[in-house]
Amino acid sequence: MSHFSVDEDLKSEINVIPLIDVMLVLLIIFMITAPLLNTNMPVKLPKARGVQQQGSGQQITLTITKDGQIFLGSNNLVPLDELGQRAKAVLDTKGAEQKIFIRADENVNYGLVLKVMGELVAYGITNINLVANQATSPSRKN
Repeated sequence: MSHFSVDEDLKSEINVIPLIDVMLVLLIIFMITAPLLNTNMPVKLPKARGVQQQGSGQQITLTITKDGQIFLGSNNLVPLDELGQRAKAVLDTKGAEQKIFIRADENVNYGLVLKVMGELVAYGITNINLVANQATSPSRKN
């Protein structure tokens, strides 16, 4: 049996090093998965041939749902008359090349998509990309 002498100091502190290690691992996991969890509004994109994938540069996504609601980013509902100003502010904070991707439901009125694009162009946003799903190529029979 060991006995402590009066001169020996007992440390009753919590060792926080393992806690810090676990927190750093969790932070890294959340930093990696947060952009992947960017749940966009559910829209049924039209299909087209020759569709290219979205780039990963400085961009924001604008979603137009089938009922005509406009969302800037993941879930910020924006009225049409404020769209250009708010999109410009978001792109200015991101800096670099200004890209905006429009995800419009295939049942959205074409006129609404043109109004949205007009609002963006009025605020100097000209790098506008339309997002679609890749269409399956029909098999050719000779």
